[in-house]
Amino acid sequence: MTLIDPQEYREAFVQYLRKGTPIRFETKNTQPTTHYIWRTRRDGKVRSSHAEREGQVFSWDNPPEGGHPGKDYGCRCTAEPYLPDTSEFMEITLQDVLDGGAAWSSRDFANHYYRGNSRGVTVHETGHLSAIVDE
Repeated sequence: MTLIDPQEYREAFVQYLRKGTPIRFETKNTQPTTHYIWRTRRDGKVRSSHAEREGQVFSWDNPPEGGHPGKDYGCRCTAEPYLPDTSEFMEITLQDVLDGGAAWSSRDFANHYYRGNSRGVTVHETGHLSAIVDE
């Protein structure tokens, strides 16, 4: 068993407290592959230089400028193992997607939460299915 440096525990905990970054403890030198796919959080807080790397494949032996995902100060990016034998993308075609009425507002969702008697609803019923499919 490889011991994890206590400093890494401290740094991870500080990042969790400051920015809500999930704590992911990894043992040293346990990359399951020789390459990885750069993944961001895909939100407005991602640095432009990191957003450009989203989905790109990098080698563990040759890090990009700034280092591997999660190593730069405040970086919330992660490294997804790259498995060249698997396809990352698949194509899905949906046709005739219809919503069940007008799109729910925040008030509609809150009303259902408090007065819906725990009845589940589908995205179709909320009127947001078309927008999700389009996205």
